[in-house]
This record gives sequence, structure tokens and C-alpha cells, in this order.
Amino acid sequence: MDFRQLFDQHQAGLRAFIASMVRDWPLADDLCQETFLRALEHEADLDDPAKVRPWLYRIARNLSLDHLRRRETLGPRREELSPDLQDGLASLTQALLERREMSACVRSKVELLPPEQASIIHLHDLAGLSHAEIALVLQISEGAAKVRLHRARQALKEVLKRECSFERDERDVLVCTPRP
Repeated sequence: MDFRQLFDQHQAGLRAFIASMVRDWPLADDLCQETFLRALEHEADLDDPAKVRPWLYRIARNLSLDHLRRRETLGPRREELSPDLQDGLASLTQALLERREMSACVRSKVELLPPEQASIIHLHDLAGLSHAEIALVLQISEGAAKVRLHRARQALKEVLKRECSFERDERDVLVCTPRP
């Protein structure tokens, strides 16, 4: 496996995915590097090279969840991002999500979900992984991945009902605005 090519091909998507989970770009950089280090260390564990993408996302997801658990164990700590980092996160996330016609309002409401639910929405809708790939990342059956994605979307729907009002814009695209 050519790790330089692997890095070049997957680094941007993994970094955005990790940042969506931990909500911290510098930390996402560190965890992304750690993802590739772990992949390099455990290259022999990859049974099927065709499944490298979900394998990398599984490593990234586990590292991100481990970090979130450690942070929670150490006590609540609100980490504020600098304005430049907030702008970088917003612009990258906006560009990726616009492809899926998700408005900024919906994007912000995904962040209100528990990390497990937000991550599966990010895996499918942001990273573009299929149900089969998500199943490999989460080490569950494809049917269970579909169920979890459905439940996460149902939870998001409830948050959106409570937090947003919807209307169609001039392009006839459904958009939401936060409720006061």
C-alpha cells in the first residue's frame, strides 16, 4: 500500500470528518495524523485493500470518540476557536454541505446531536460513505447502519422541528432559519 498516495487521497475528507466530530481544526489535524500513523502501524490488519476507505474512517472515528470521552471524563471544558479557525471550519463545511443542499441552519443543528448520531450523518452526508462502508466503519451489519442512520435523521428531524422554521428560497430549495 502506498501511504503517500493514501494520505493524498483521503486526508482532506478524514480531516473534515474528524473536525465535524471534535469541532476543533488543530485537534482534527493531530487526530488525522494519528489516524494515518495507526493505519501504517496496523497495515497488516487490513484484510481487503478495497476496503481501505471505511477502515481509515473507522480508525478516525474511534480516535475522535476516544478524545471526546477523555475530554468528558476530565470535566466540561469549553474550547473556543479563534475567528480564523471558525471561518476556516465554516467555509470548508459550507462548501461540502452545499453539495448536498443542506443549509447552514441544518448544519448547525446536526452539531446538537449526540456524537454517535452526528458522526453517522457526517459519514453518510458529508463524507459520502455508502451504507456498506458505514457498516465497515462501525463494525456492524449494513442493516444496522441503515437503522442507525435512520434514527439519527429522525433525531435531527425532531431538533429541526423544535429549533427551525422552513421555507423555500428563490431556487425552490427548502431552507431553514433558526427560531428566536
